[in-house]
This record gives sequence, C-alpha cells and structure tokens, in this order.
Amino acid sequence: MAIPVPTFRVLMGAEYGALPTIETDISDYVQSYSFRRGRDNVLSSFQAGTATLVVRNADGRFSPAYTGGAYYGVLDVMIRVRIEVILNGITYPRFWGYIQSIRPNPEDCWNFTNIELSDIFAWLSIRNALVSYGPGDTNAGTAIGTLLNIISWPAGLRELDAGYHTWPSAPSLGTTTALSQANTLAANDLGRFYGGQEGDAVFEQDGQGHGGKDFQGWIKSAKCRAACPATRDASCAGRSRSFM
Repeated sequence: MAIPVPTFRVLMGAEYGALPTIETDISDYVQSYSFRRGRDNVLSSFQAGTATLVVRNADGRFSPAYTGGAYYGVLDVMIRVRIEVILNGITYPRFWGYIQSIRPNPEDCWNFTNIELSDIFAWLSIRNALVSYGPGDTNAGTAIGTLLNIISWPAGLRELDAGYHTWPSAPSLGTTTALSQANTLAANDLGRFYGGQEGDAVFEQDGQGHGGKDFQGWIKSAKCRAACPATRDASCAGRSRSFM
C-alpha cells in the first residue's frame, strides 16, 4: 500500500482572500503538522479549526522581517495555507486555514519555525456586516447565504442546507461580525455552522455531529540530529520576528 505523501502549499501572492491566484509548494521545508477541527461533543459550541506547521527555516525564508528571505514581502498573517494528502494519484484536502502567527526560533540550529493557522472562523471574525435580510431570508440556509454574499465569500466555498424551520419574518441582527451572525442563524434553526476541511463555510441543519477531528502527522524525523549547515545564513540569528 502506498504511503500517503502530504503536500503543503502556502500562498505567496500579494493578495489576500479565500481563493488566491498564486501558491507556492513548501512541502520540502515542513517538519510536521497537526490540526484540530470540530467540537468535543454535541453539547459544545463549534470553535475555530486550528493547525500548526513546523517548518525548517535555516535560510530565513519563513522569517517575515528578513529582507533576504525567499518569501520576504509576501508571507504574512491571513495568507491562506492548504494542507493536502496525495494518495495513489488522488488529492485529499486535510485543512485550509489562514496564518495567525509566524514564530521563528533563532536559537535552534535549523531555526525551526511554528506557523499557526485558523480556519474560516478567523476570516469571518474580522468582517463586520450590517445585513438587511429580506423576505426570502426566512430560513437559516438562505440567510447565511445572504450574509456570505454581503462579505463577498466565494460561492464555490459553501455547503449550506436549507434548514428545518421557516421563520415568521427575516432576522434583524444589527452590525456584528459575520461569524457571530452565522452562528446565531444556525443556532436559531438548531443546526451547526463550521469550517470544512476544504475551506467551505458549512451549515448543516442536523446539529448532532462533531464536524471534525484531531490529527498529527510527521513528515520528516521528529528531531534533526545532523550538524548545522556549514553555510548557515545570518538570518538564523537575529533576523526573525514573531507577530500575531
């Protein structure tokens, strides 16, 4: 049986968004990854899906402040990252998320760097929206679709059930974050709203499932024991920074 070969891609373009046009494969630099998505039980609220990439950064390419780095000027918070597994020629999405922090470790010989990610919840939590829900927005699926239209969330990244209930009138939620409104609309139908593994905004009218899983994968050895590179770049010492 073939061993799954994870492929890691991080957007290196200048634009932000859910569907960037430029991506760079960083698989060769990834040491390990882990992610958590969903909720612990049916009585719990859905939290943001999160992931951590540990990357080798000996040449400073993952140090945002290092001007000589290969990704200087394009690696930043809220840049999208996709984690995929390719098996027998088929690509399986594992996690889509947006960079929340980049933390180089210049004390380490290989300058291992943690890149923290969060799913669609991170994007929706920074988008405030005043939505005028219309006469047609009397069920959760339609109303969430209207909300996503207002904030220009791509139509191709949605999986929205209609909802079990028809409300007597359209909701009025005022100006709040898109995440808060989506959660409220889903809860009013006793459904669930969460970020899918393919980056989708998901509303399910059956609110009983957990909606996710935990996973950890090691791509290279758990700890590099080789000597430091003989031509170690100066970026390993003092040219890195951390930010949220």
